[in-house]
Amino acid sequence: MTIADMNRLEHAAHMSMDGFQDTEAALPSFDVPALTSSRLAAIVASAAILMVSLFQLFR
Repeated sequence: MTIADMNRLEHAAHMSMDGFQDTEAALPSFDVPALTSSRLAAIVASAAILMVSLFQLFR
């Protein structure tokens, strides 16, 4: 297989994948709930650390 053949195959692969990438880009992202739950977990952890430190401070 020559370099020209490999370039043609690569070009054909890119051309065939363009349709799939456009379809995926049109779908809504479902990462938002995961981001929200990680933010909620960070807030809960921060509140717990704050409560423990205040308890230790005023004990």
